[in-house]
Amino acid sequence: MGFLRDTFRIKRDSKRISEALGEQPGVVGDLKRSMGSSAQGAESMDLLAERVENQTDEQKRAQYLARNGGVGRAVVVASADTGKTGPYSSHELELTLDVTIDGQAPYRATSRQFVGPMAMSKFAVGATVVLRFDPKDHSQVFAIG
Repeated sequence: MGFLRDTFRIKRDSKRISEALGEQPGVVGDLKRSMGSSAQGAESMDLLAERVENQTDEQKRAQYLARNGGVGRAVVVASADTGKTGPYSSHELELTLDVTIDGQAPYRATSRQFVGPMAMSKFAVGATVVLRFDPKDHSQVFAIG
């Protein structure tokens, strides 16, 4: 019990010191401090922070659709790598999909999402994928594979 209390105190004190020095707390702040004050390091960290924020938005959208989305199927019409990379060597793909939802006319939708290297083949042109769609906005889709 004492060890956990000490760990909590160290974490709390570290946060207070960072705030007092005007430093950014958390992982991004730790990385910025470790890279020093070079202009190149700061620019790299700004790009990393932007990438983390974008991935977080993508993750939030995927989580929302996984919980609240309707289920449909789609055929991959086009698949293009946008050049952005994500965690675990994933690549952002822009997928053009012909979506089919029970009881509705088929339609075309586009989705940008990060896909890991082992799952890339599931999103090849011509593949049929399961997807989740936003019940309020059917153009918002997330292909599951």
